[in-house]
Amino acid sequence: MRKNEATALIVVLPPPPQEPDRRKRLTVGSVSFSVGENMVVNPPELVAYSSAKVATTTADTTTPLTEQASILAYGNEISGSRVFVRECYPPPWEVCMEKIQKEPHLVVLGNPGIGKTYFGYVILRMLAHQGETVVYQCRQGERILFSPDVVGRGSGTDFDEFLRKRATYYLVDGLRPDSYDCKTILLTSPRREAWYEFYKTACSMVFMPVWSEEEILKCHTLLFYPEIPVDKVKDRLRQYGGISLNSVRLDAMMFAFWNTESPDFETTILLLHFRVSKWFARAHFVFASRYVQEEVYKRLYQQDKRKLLEFMNQRDQFAAYSILRGFLFEEHVHSVLPRGGRFEIRRLLPNHEVQTVARTKDFVGFEGYNGGYWSDEYSDKGDDEDDGGDSASAEAMEVDIPNAPSESGSDDTSVTLPTLGVAEFDSDEELAAADSNVYLRPVARSYKSVDAIVKPGVLFQVTGAHKCQSNRSGLLSVLSHLGDPGSPRLYFVLPPVRFERFQYQTGIDTRVEQAGYVNMRKIEQFALKVELPLE
Repeated sequence: MRKNEATALIVVLPPPPQEPDRRKRLTVGSVSFSVGENMVVNPPELVAYSSAKVATTTADTTTPLTEQASILAYGNEISGSRVFVRECYPPPWEVCMEKIQKEPHLVVLGNPGIGKTYFGYVILRMLAHQGETVVYQCRQGERILFSPDVVGRGSGTDFDEFLRKRATYYLVDGLRPDSYDCKTILLTSPRREAWYEFYKTACSMVFMPVWSEEEILKCHTLLFYPEIPVDKVKDRLRQYGGISLNSVRLDAMMFAFWNTESPDFETTILLLHFRVSKWFARAHFVFASRYVQEEVYKRLYQQDKRKLLEFMNQRDQFAAYSILRGFLFEEHVHSVLPRGGRFEIRRLLPNHEVQTVARTKDFVGFEGYNGGYWSDEYSDKGDDEDDGGDSASAEAMEVDIPNAPSESGSDDTSVTLPTLGVAEFDSDEELAAADSNVYLRPVARSYKSVDAIVKPGVLFQVTGAHKCQSNRSGLLSVLSHLGDPGSPRLYFVLPPVRFERFQYQTGIDTRVEQAGYVNMRKIEQFALKVELPLE
């Protein structure tokens, strides 16, 4: 061949699948079905989507999944062409597959707007990669068939022949599934009409966790609207959007906190988030954000102060009520302490009979669970001996706050706090730079086991079933950013019903002899009682 001669490469592509004659029947594997009036078989957009879906076999847990621009999710332009695969998607997929092999029906339950539909996309990809046949049904009732040989779109009554096969996967998004013996997966928010009757069948349930701030910011960066400022995204995250709180009632919230069958549950769930265990079972509820928690407390206080305070000062063995009580009491504490006043305290000293928080008789909570995150810092080891420092002597226990008024009659049974301004901090740097006579609240709800700080060295932890004992490494970090104060004090803030029985927390000083933990031995522990007067 001469150097300047051109060469042509001719590629012959197979013809695209043709839409079948509606008078004929199609056979896919062992299933024969008629082409219904509303059915479209092998439409180009679904063929392209299905091909791309099969070509991608591994879920990306850190970046958005971007298919070809012309290939749309589920073959539908409304769904978009890019999907952010959350880090939490692959693990529950494995749990789902394990459960559905034991029972043919499964509910994936989660808060509205957390990506259940796109988790369905991940399920489709995984099943397609395994060569399974899937019938997907969306909220509008339309069904889409995905199989190794044929894809199709039809009405809510099409593809029944496939659904009568036990090996078929029936994936339903947001509405009550029709009754079949095949492997049925329902993805839904806690709407009773969607899941309640279905759950009465041979059915399991898993819970999808809400988005973390890290996930939301990553999704914003990699996938959505770069023109929207990050500060605006964070602000929306903290406030949880324009939630209507006008109809909040304590009775409804108490009922919904433990009973997902409550008629008030559908409206109350907008204020709450599922906290999910590492095996994707429901652990308990938390408020959707601190803003929601604050607003719920304010409205309940205005509606019936007496009823709210009575509820916060009760003790029962029902964990769900104890958790709700803890959140509301925490908000009450943050409204009381900054106003100042005299508070009853008890010095907590180590002895050989105490146990850690999660083991004490009056603590109803979840062992190892810390504000929504499973903590490796939880410890139930034995107690350390006291270091020989201040014991239960008669000297005054005045909190070291600048400008704190001195009470000549004060002793180790009370402390007087001044009136304090309130400020928030969003980072360790902001904490280090904050003023001294200010009641400092962290923006993050699980900030290092500390709920409030008054510099130079006063720490408050509102204690209840909604959180576990203090995190040692977190407390050490706080002390470091406070400049390692000489006499730091940790006040466990309690309602009257728990004040007398609360004991020294051994987990805080378990490793104080190790390098880097020496400053922990300086911490003096106190129980502080916040009264709940009904008048």
